[in-house]
Amino acid sequence: MDKRCVVICDSGIGGLRLLKSLQDRFPSENFVYFADYDNLPYGDKTTEQLFQIAENIYQRAKVFSPKLIVFACNTLSTTVLPYFTQKPISIIGVYPKAVDGSGVLLCTKRTASSKYVEDLKRKFKALEVVEMKDLASQIERVARFGGDIDLSELKNVRFEKYDYLSLGCTHYAFAKKRLEQIFKNTPIVSGEDLTFDKIEFFLTTNDAKGENGCVSFVGKQSEFIKNLYNKGIFEI
Repeated sequence: MDKRCVVICDSGIGGLRLLKSLQDRFPSENFVYFADYDNLPYGDKTTEQLFQIAENIYQRAKVFSPKLIVFACNTLSTTVLPYFTQKPISIIGVYPKAVDGSGVLLCTKRTASSKYVEDLKRKFKALEVVEMKDLASQIERVARFGGDIDLSELKNVRFEKYDYLSLGCTHYAFAKKRLEQIFKNTPIVSGEDLTFDKIEFFLTTNDAKGENGCVSFVGKQSEFIKNLYNKGIFEI
């Protein structure tokens, strides 16, 4: 039995859906959710800035003596996670997903320019990448203050030509209803399911059995994040 916690990190609310899935699957585990609002958004940061952000997150997470750290952010994972594979604490990230067929990947500028996405495009020739400049920040604002999400960046995207839509940012799932209205019957995929499988495999061999675990929220906006999570708000 390993009662050490799992720390889930993101620049804001993007990782909450993954946290919910993990808590439902592993109710005995202790989770700590860290929302890094000091650096929101990550998508416009340089590689050097993201490396420093990731190092700061890692050092902060170490305080909780975790058995696992999750970078619940595509931008962080695709850009700098390969440099953190030799850390003594295991780290699992979230990566964009592509499947056979004609697809469109919505992601941040930094994710789009990553080697991971370049490799993905070489493997899946029919994958088109669309950079979303402000969507993650918009979702944060709407979650906090209300209002509508502006998806005018997609006005030139011919949704009918795609077999699937891939969400390359964990924040974007909060806009799933609006995206479904635009892409109509196009299936929506993301890499979170693959991340869940990796975490599930890790926890089945490092699990915490016994009494129920707990979820803690840390960071400047921890009360806002906690309230959102407890209300079960995962779409806006």
